[in-house]
Amino acid sequence: MRRAAQEALTKAAVQRYHSTLTKEATILASALLANPENRDQHFQRATASTMLSILYDFPTLTSAQDKAVQEIDKNLHQFLKAIGTSFVEFFPWMVYIPERS
Repeated sequence: MRRAAQEALTKAAVQRYHSTLTKEATILASALLANPENRDQHFQRATASTMLSILYDFPTLTSAQDKAVQEIDKNLHQFLKAIGTSFVEFFPWMVYIPERS
């Protein structure tokens, strides 16, 4: 996993994503200016769209109500429900993360 991430995130590889990241940033900024009260949904859409575009060559997701965004959100909630209320139970190394004051 580390090797794949290292190969995918080299300077040369990241430059290939520049146009996708610029497009997503522009859409995100426009959405935030048009409708700032739904910023969580805008960030969900932008994150899902960016990841799907880079990893799977998906077209840009246009709204937070897109089926792919809804499926990702549903799966995340099911995952969190399955592991319980605490990430520390699932990821024991998180015990060593300092608490915010």
